[in-house]
Amino acid sequence: MVKGPVVIGIAQGLSLIAVILLIFAHVGQINTSKLPSSLSMVSMNVTNFASCLENSTGDPFPGMYQANASAPLGLHMGLRDTYSWGFFSYCASVVTNVTAVQCTNHTFGYRFTPLDTMLSDILSNSSTISQFTIPQTTQFTNNDYLGNLSNVGFYLVFIGTICALLGTVLAIKHHRITFAIAMSLIIVSIVLVLAGSALWTTVVQSAMQINTTTAAGGSCLGISLSHGTSLWLIWAAFAILVVSLVPYVISFVSYDRALRPHEVRLDRHVSGRRYKDPTYYPPKSRALANSRRASSGNGAAGTAKTNSRATSSRQASRASTPARPIETRQSTQVSVPARPRPSAERQTSYNTYSARKGAVPPTRQMSQSAVPSRKPLPTTPATAIRQGTLPSR
Repeated sequence: MVKGPVVIGIAQGLSLIAVILLIFAHVGQINTSKLPSSLSMVSMNVTNFASCLENSTGDPFPGMYQANASAPLGLHMGLRDTYSWGFFSYCASVVTNVTAVQCTNHTFGYRFTPLDTMLSDILSNSSTISQFTIPQTTQFTNNDYLGNLSNVGFYLVFIGTICALLGTVLAIKHHRITFAIAMSLIIVSIVLVLAGSALWTTVVQSAMQINTTTAAGGSCLGISLSHGTSLWLIWAAFAILVVSLVPYVISFVSYDRALRPHEVRLDRHVSGRRYKDPTYYPPKSRALANSRRASSGNGAAGTAKTNSRATSSRQASRASTPARPIETRQSTQVSVPARPRPSAERQTSYNTYSARKGAVPPTRQMSQSAVPSRKPLPTTPATAIRQGTLPSR
């Protein structure tokens, strides 16, 4: 049987893993380091864009690409080969030097607008031709649609990450209220992360229509988009949050029995009988517990008084009967008198002894005629014992 602390530990571990995955998704493309630059929501490759544009227009476009990977972005200094977007910025790199990555300034909730990104890097004398070459029939050219949905999706995922983190932290305190709040936060996080990841998936799928679109002259466009690693991390975090909700609900429902076995009344089935621990009373029923203890104390006192009254009455009845003579043990040389029979008054008191609750049951009633006769003990004549001599055996 799995114990309560193990269940809540599993829930916290799963939600913590989900939070870590969401954090990794957020740090994608924030700088030029190896790990952040490898994480992105969506990636775009425009390596063949210049050749396709030449085939479509019949004119060469020299200087379409920027060979210097360290050149700033958005200043019409030439296209990069690959672009990757994150939640706060986008980065670009060239094929000849993949390790050299250049990123833009950070913006909270960066809008995904691939067409504007391309046009801001293309040379000024080629930007107009490039814009007219790309068909306007796809969502790739709809900057408002892609930008608004990506921005809303970012805020949903961001708030969902905060809710998941708060729920994981609150679950450290083992209490029904904290479990209720943590479970609610996990549910909210699941809904928000699902909505945010769905929006971003819709955005990427809409922009990926450009992959199968041809130019006006029937030639290729040379633009290819793909899902990034961060998007899959968000979906994985969503699945883990859904799984972690089950132990959270179990911990909340069975909190008293699962997490406080030393404080609650335990129901144990032993040999077909049900036992409860009578030593614990919840704080809310403390007054009721005190009243029960007081009543039990009064009951015990009343029983003691009843027993004392019964004892005193029994002693009084015995005191009214004449006492038997005290027998004295003598040596074998001294004669012992016969033991007297109980008097008639004493025998009557035996026969009329009233049964009381808690008193000793009366002896067997016997009539006077049924009392067996007792034979006197044999007597031997006493012999004088001189000082210094031993009696003969």
